Amino acid sequence: MNTAAALRLTLQCGLVGTMLACGETRPPSFDDIADSGGSSVGPPPSPTVIVDSAAWQMVDAAADPLAEHRPEDAYCFEDAAFLHASGMWDVFTGRCSYYMATQATLAPIRKGDCVEIPFLHGRLRSEEGGFAHVAILIGASPIWEINIPIPSEPDARPRYWMATADVPAGSPIYYHVDNHGENVYALGNIAIVDQDPGVLCAP
Repeated sequence: MNTAAALRLTLQCGLVGTMLACGETRPPSFDDIADSGGSSVGPPPSPTVIVDSAAWQMVDAAADPLAEHRPEDAYCFEDAAFLHASGMWDVFTGRCSYYMATQATLAPIRKGDCVEIPFLHGRLRSEEGGFAHVAILIGASPIWEINIPIPSEPDARPRYWMATADVPAGSPIYYHVDNHGENVYALGNIAIVDQDPGVLCAP
């Protein structure tokens, strides 16, 4: 099963107990098309993993590249982030008002590489509404970020980034979630994929 199909299956059958309910319609995946004989396209080549979803380590305010945006009353308990059975790294914001974690990239990224960011979230709720801010940074520079209105319906679409410069292996990469309400956000292995930059990786 490819990454997109795995994301849809995770969205279909739940994150953190009942945060997401099973039974939603599963969109067609590559596996579905191949099994039906509807396409002669072969499976995509194996991606080059640059971020291990199980290797995130929280950082404190002193090491936060977005420290100027960190609320003074920010908190995050150790059990707020954990590896889900699906292989996704879950952040439960009922136990974490502001999340920042880091690890070192596992492989070099070359300018022009198409990088898949398999991010998903459950149904977002908050009494006060507002927005969730999610970002991936290399060093202090965001390479991908999104502001999601709350409330919002579940979304399991993978995101893509075209590398604008070479990034050596071992570079610090950060994952940030800032949210209102008790919600769930999940991130899989970030990887370089063989895709058409004009379709998926427009800078």
